[in-house]
Amino acid sequence: MEYADMTVAELLREQKNIKVGEANIKSRKANLQAELARRFGEGAIAAYVAQGKEHGTVRFPQGAITVKVDRRQTVRWDQEKCRALAADMTWEQARHYFDFTFDVKEAVYKALPPGDNFRPALTDARTTKVSEPSFELVPVE
Repeated sequence: MEYADMTVAELLREQKNIKVGEANIKSRKANLQAELARRFGEGAIAAYVAQGKEHGTVRFPQGAITVKVDRRQTVRWDQEKCRALAADMTWEQARHYFDFTFDVKEAVYKALPPGDNFRPALTDARTTKVSEPSFELVPVE
């Protein structure tokens, strides 16, 4: 049945079914990954060691299949240490090594009184974007 032909009650039931399905798929995916890790974890460790890697993608044969293992690396930089390093550099050097992003906390911006001299400059530098609407049917209880 096409969504356009459904009643609101049928749309509500479809929404519930999709949410249950999503939760089921998420659980099944987690269980599958746990089983794959149990079965192929040692082979993955050996493949990473053999290739001298700690992260990235490795492949190793397992019978008639190839097991592909992917470990992503996440890098976080200590902001205070980077700021201290940048303070001892020229602007050109700092721009070469660091990415600068200037953000204003929305709570600070909203707390500025309307007559504050800095507010117009911040308002000029501020851009907002509103997301597309998301709809959810909520039954009346």
